[in-house]
Amino acid sequence: MRKLIAFGVVLVAALALTVPGAIGGPEQVPGVTAKSITVGGTFPLSGFAATYAPIPLGMKAYFGYINARRGPDKKRGVFGRQIIWKYYNDQYNTGLTAQFTARLVEEDKVFATVGQLGTTWVFNAGHQSGPIPAHIVIDLGTCTATWSAPPLREE
Repeated sequence: MRKLIAFGVVLVAALALTVPGAIGGPEQVPGVTAKSITVGGTFPLSGFAATYAPIPLGMKAYFGYINARRGPDKKRGVFGRQIIWKYYNDQYNTGLTAQFTARLVEEDKVFATVGQLGTTWVFNAGHQSGPIPAHIVIDLGTCTATWSAPPLREE
């Protein structure tokens, strides 16, 4: 439980520090609009690692709390933006993790992936359409935020 609270603090701090700079335009930062911030993750909701299934539900509850409360600016959410939480069941299978992470980044256009359990390497592994673009990754296992850039490839 303490790890989840620490994770929440890290996430809110990361959002508070990065979102205000995205005010320049609605399409300037993927996953950030004038009214929302979209974040996502993949989790083992079924399979042998399903004991981690409560994590995204706890995160959903925490984001609901953030969206409902008023901040110092008297606006709900993070600087008036609501957090939209999207997650997929990767069954702790790296193939599914890569597929769903690509979907989060390319189709759902998330601002950051959050809480990926030991699967940060997936960003640099590539997938059918090539490597996943540079992206913010917040790892639940270590409670760290990193910038995951695609590997440089010589053509």
